[in-house]
Formats: sequence, C-alpha cells, structure tokens
Amino acid sequence: MSNANLTARAADLNAASTFAGNKTFSNNVTIGGGIYVNGGSIELGSTTTVQTPFIDFHSTASANDYDSRIIATGGINGTAGAGALSYVATGGHTFTGTTQFTSSNVKLYSTTVLSPYLYLIANSGGFTPFIRGNASSAAIEFVNSANTAVNLTVGDSGTIAARQTLTVGNAVNANKVIISYFGPGYGAGIVCNAYVDGATALMTTSTGGSTAGSVVINGTTTAYNTSSDYRIKSNYVPITGARDTVNAIKFYNGNIAERDDKIDYVIAHELQEVVPFAVHGTKDAMGDWYPVYRDGFDPATQEVTPDDVIDVKQALDLQAVDYSKLVPRIGAAVQEQDAIIVQLQAQVADLLTRIAALEAK
Repeated sequence: MSNANLTARAADLNAASTFAGNKTFSNNVTIGGGIYVNGGSIELGSTTTVQTPFIDFHSTASANDYDSRIIATGGINGTAGAGALSYVATGGHTFTGTTQFTSSNVKLYSTTVLSPYLYLIANSGGFTPFIRGNASSAAIEFVNSANTAVNLTVGDSGTIAARQTLTVGNAVNANKVIISYFGPGYGAGIVCNAYVDGATALMTTSTGGSTAGSVVINGTTTAYNTSSDYRIKSNYVPITGARDTVNAIKFYNGNIAERDDKIDYVIAHELQEVVPFAVHGTKDAMGDWYPVYRDGFDPATQEVTPDDVIDVKQALDLQAVDYSKLVPRIGAAVQEQDAIIVQLQAQVADLLTRIAALEAK
C-alpha cells in the first residue's frame, strides 16, 4: 500500500496489514487483533473540524454500546495539550505502579452529597480507609476502613475535628502546637467541653509515663493539680526556718508590661536567691532573633522581601515564677508563727495569773 492517505472501510482491513506514513480512516474500523505502533503515534479527530473523538472498550461480550470509554474534549487553538480527557468506567480505575500527575490540580467530581471518594487501599489485611467530600457540612472527611465513623474532619472554614487521639510532634527541637490570634472578640485559644463532672481537661505526664499534673473540671469549678502521692516522694523532713525564708522574699505591687493596672508580684531573680526551685530561667537571658516588618505587612499571607523588614531584634528569654511552689513554705511559716503566738499567749496568761494573785493580797 502507498504512503498516501488511505480512506477505507472495515472490510479493507480483514487481513494483517502494515502501514507506513500517516493514514486517515474516515469510517469505522474494527480490529480483531492488536494494534502495534513502532515509534509512531495514533491520532483521533480532525485538525479542521471541532469533534469529540473517543475510544470505546468492550469487555463483557455483550451488546453494550461500550463498557469503558475515553473521550477527548475541548482545547485551545494554537496550544498543544490544552484539551481534556474523560474516563468513563463506573466499575473503577486501577493504576498499577507509580501514578504521577504533573498538573497543579487533581479534581474528583460527583453529583452526590457524600462524594467523591478517594480510597487508600492496603491489600494486606483488607485495610481500606478513604477520604470523601461532604457537601452538606462543607468539609473533607477521613473515614475509617469499616466505613462506620469519620476519624478526622477538615472544614472549609479551617476547622479540624478528630474522633479520638490526635498526636502532634516528635523529638525534633521545635514548638509542637502554636495557637495565635485569640482574645476578646477573636475567640478563646483552647476550649475544653466536659462531658461529665470530674473530667480531666488537661493531663501532663513524666518521661516515665506517670501522671505529673492535671486540670480537672467539676461543675463550674476548675482544679489545677500537681501529683503529690506519697509513693513518689522520699527523704522528706519538716520545713524549718520558713519564717525567715518568707521574710526574705520581697513582695511588690506595681505595673507589668502591656498592662495598665497594678498587681502583686515578686521579681524572679530576687526570689531565685531565696527559693530557687520556684523560678525557671536565667537572669538577663536572651532568645532568638526575629524580624520587625513594616506597618501593614503580614508575613503569614504575603511573600517577604528585603524591603518588608525594617529591623531585627532579639527576643527576651524571660524568667518565670511558679507561685504555687511558695505555698508549702508560706504554710510552714504560718505554723511557726502560730507556735510563737501560742507560746506568747501562754506566757501572757501566766503573767495575768500572777498579776491577779498580787492584786488579791
């Protein structure tokens, strides 16, 4: 056969044929065997007329119009590769091996409320969780393998809800959870809704896994607890010299940064000299350097350029005081003071008895 364009019907291709060069078939061509293209290509459609070319697959030995279909639509004149392909196969699509999408978007469409589904199948053990969109709640849902519960929900507004445990972080030296932009008119940083009385809103554990502290909700009250079980304590003796310790602590009333009202407090490094275990940090310590941006610039939503940074400052690594650590020492000081008062009361009573006896003579 010549290399010129060939117009043929199915009857012309009953025998095995080899074609060299470009061939154009204007009618249906039925091929009972395979098509092998050696270093060439197969093109469907027209370069002069808008069409919707497609390839039909028949796999059921039935009279179906098609069992699966690939359809080509759209495109831009003068731009290669701008068209779209639609794959019609309601039984599913299976890709074996690595599947790579070079486009910036991968879209899954469906007309139902709970859809489309993206299954993540691990054949060993039948583990088949999936991800779906929920149009009624405007959220993405991560559903468990049994399709009985939504494990994680990501709302269109940015909300996240987890059904059970949410673990954040590893051994990397970095902040694990950062909560920003909260305050009056902006909502709370963390909200704990108790289901029953006596609910633990927050629990801290030691490196060994034992409970170190907790925040417990009872009705409208909140208890802030530190583990104090006798089984974790040893070598304890009564506190002595508590009055002297308390008297050595300097208590102040004054202002603090970013507050207009005056409050009671101590100075951390002064307290550290008296009760060191109640103070965390080092006097005059400094933290990391950070940029100062020009007015109106938001690094969270805008790309930073050198002109956006007007200064660089070093953060203060502030000392902190755990005032609860002072309670045992102050309690012991009260007991010492009370013992002195009782002793003085006894002495006064003895003196009054003696005076009364002298006056009776």
